[in-house]
Amino acid sequence: VHIPTWDMISAVNIEKDKLWFLHQQRKETLLKFIEEKTGQRWNQSDFLVGWARRFVEYKRPLAILKDLKRFIALAKNKERPVRLVYAGLPHASDEVGQALLKELQQLIDGPLAGLVVYLPDFSIEEAKLLVSGCDVWLNTPVVGFEACGTSGMKAALNGCLPFSTQDGWVHEAEMFGVGWLIDDVKISEDILDKLEHDILPMYYNRFKEGISEEWERHMRNSRDMAINQFSATCMVKKYIKMLYT
Repeated sequence: VHIPTWDMISAVNIEKDKLWFLHQQRKETLLKFIEEKTGQRWNQSDFLVGWARRFVEYKRPLAILKDLKRFIALAKNKERPVRLVYAGLPHASDEVGQALLKELQQLIDGPLAGLVVYLPDFSIEEAKLLVSGCDVWLNTPVVGFEACGTSGMKAALNGCLPFSTQDGWVHEAEMFGVGWLIDDVKISEDILDKLEHDILPMYYNRFKEGISEEWERHMRNSRDMAINQFSATCMVKKYIKMLYT
């Protein structure tokens, strides 16, 4: 990841608790953009999940929605509401990807109205809004099929925590204290299990000034990992060491 391009927080030596508020500023910007594009207004306190990349079968974009009844129950919980934003397009010749997107749009127009939105135009500027404004970055590829998954690195850089199967860059990352791994086989069940029992309780466990201190620690760890292990600078240094020393 090229840090100067994708670091929307652009701060060093961030004071304790400040990262939470910097992220909230980015989240506010994203929510305003979502309202402009879709007409859907969400509360800033709502937990926001992002899934944004090419719509293709192996990336399993609808995995979180397989148990629709359970997802809706989680999303509508007044104490711990969940909102989900999608972005991305299938290739024009990918009939399966086109069908997945059509299914998603039908769900959004039906039982998921008000809970899920889809942003059709996925530009670089829109990607910057998403990776810096979502609370969790959902990544659901079939293990063994994802080459890298750079959007997750960009999200981690901005304190948006990774929630992913162990593929691509995540295979090389230590998720303890950073994010959560998803079972590749029981993916749909595991996503909702971890949301319900691990992720949402941590996020909504607020203390002083409305901050989840444990969540903020995860954000710091996530950002540090992206900078120190997955930046373009780090990559170049590794290549120089391998080739010339």
